[in-house]
Amino acid sequence: MSLNLRYLAPEYFIYGRIDEKIDIYAFGVVLLELISGRRPVSTGCPKVEREPCNWAKPILVSGKFELLVDPLLGDNYVAEEMERLCLAAGAATPARVKAMSSLGQGQI
Repeated sequence: MSLNLRYLAPEYFIYGRIDEKIDIYAFGVVLLELISGRRPVSTGCPKVEREPCNWAKPILVSGKFELLVDPLLGDNYVAEEMERLCLAAGAATPARVKAMSSLGQGQI
């Protein structure tokens, strides 16, 4: 099994287990990458903003999804579809992965 550490949930490093919740978290990170145009770990940012969940969570919670969208997109996207992507990313990357529902029990 090959792992890319940038996509692993923080709980992996604590408990050392891989399960479907880790896959869901990785999917959320990929969605945040696609939405924002940022890499999963940005080294050119302040330490707090290096991981997508650190800088994206407050925006996702506030519901101001347009702040997440890659500036290179401009207005060339459907707002309702982008909102759905943001909601999916938020559901897939909760503050604590333990709080995440198991695969097949999602709310999306």
